[in-house]
Amino acid sequence: MFIKILFFLAKIAPFRVFQAFGSFLGFLMVFSNSKSLKTSSTNLKHVFKSKTKEEIGDLSRSSVRQTSLSLMEAIYVWSNSRDFSRKIYPLISKVNNESKFDSLLGEDKGLIIISSHIGNMELLISWMAHKAENLIIPFTKVKNKTVNNLVKSGRQNYGAKMIGIGFKSTKLLLEHINNKGTIAMAVDQVPKNKNRHTANFFGNACYTNSLISNIAKRTDCNVIYCSCTLGKDGYQINIREVGENFFSDDVTESLESMNKVLEEDILVSPEQYAWEYKRFKGYIDYV
Repeated sequence: MFIKILFFLAKIAPFRVFQAFGSFLGFLMVFSNSKSLKTSSTNLKHVFKSKTKEEIGDLSRSSVRQTSLSLMEAIYVWSNSRDFSRKIYPLISKVNNESKFDSLLGEDKGLIIISSHIGNMELLISWMAHKAENLIIPFTKVKNKTVNNLVKSGRQNYGAKMIGIGFKSTKLLLEHINNKGTIAMAVDQVPKNKNRHTANFFGNACYTNSLISNIAKRTDCNVIYCSCTLGKDGYQINIREVGENFFSDDVTESLESMNKVLEEDILVSPEQYAWEYKRFKGYIDYV
């Protein structure tokens, strides 16, 4: 019931109200020494070994606050997904390297968009769906059925088609790319199936999803990286090209090239990355 009330409020309240909700949630997460804060600290210590205890603490708290902010902002975006032009698009102040995105999208090839859990992913998804009319996104179900339906409905209202993850979906993604379609996928989560492969991320081994790399090598498609981060004037879309090594036949070389693009983007605004996700599961111990 509480979730439905939030979604209803998001339709009538201004965006800044939900930013205030997010800031308050972030305060609670930090004040309570939440599990998210502890996991963020563990990841940051593993990645930035040269940083002091104080620096890790500051970055952990900033990351948890930013993730809380993004969560509440996402509810606003999902709830207003049918009104992109009036309520969502004005939240995006700038698109960096948009001409490159348009160029690749306009070619007679399929396009794969890779992303990571940084900044506001829902703003990014809404923008991508309005740029690419035939966008397909692999989707892992949310455990809470009510939230899952609201999230899926919101994203489909953007114009994106959501599909599950599995053998059938992989076949569908291949067909879609071969038919010059567009797919988008966050590639910084630990996969649970045969697409799990070890590759370095910030110089540390971790399980990395090879699905997108495999699809790219089996098709004649373009690949680009996109994210949406908070700047001084509002949210901005960031577009980066992937290196040639991404298309390498060597799986490890391909995945580490992919992870490198993520690293470069994260280092610009490390506090906006979702460090509370157990990215190095299987390689380090979490509390």
